[in-house]
Amino acid sequence: MNIKCKKCNSERMYLRKISDCTDCDFNGAWDEPGIFIYDQEEINDRNLESNQIERDQVQENGECKHGIANGDGCWIVTCAKCGEFVEHLPLYEV
Repeated sequence: MNIKCKKCNSERMYLRKISDCTDCDFNGAWDEPGIFIYDQEEINDRNLESNQIERDQVQENGECKHGIANGDGCWIVTCAKCGEFVEHLPLYEV
């Protein structure tokens, strides 16, 4: 499998394992205009954490900022050269 960064064409990648979607920065917090917010500072400013479940996009929609998610975490693939997000690979508990 050959993965390339779309921004700089590098083939060198970093992998980061996220073990739980609950507090992940890519699991959005619902805001009333119908959008999910990912930036923690903006979540705090809008008081979106007052409903006990701060980031609930994965639980509600089965998706996160990067696509399909089921709550068991994922592998995040980023470019080692420029730091650009490349892909996420959801983990599934069996």
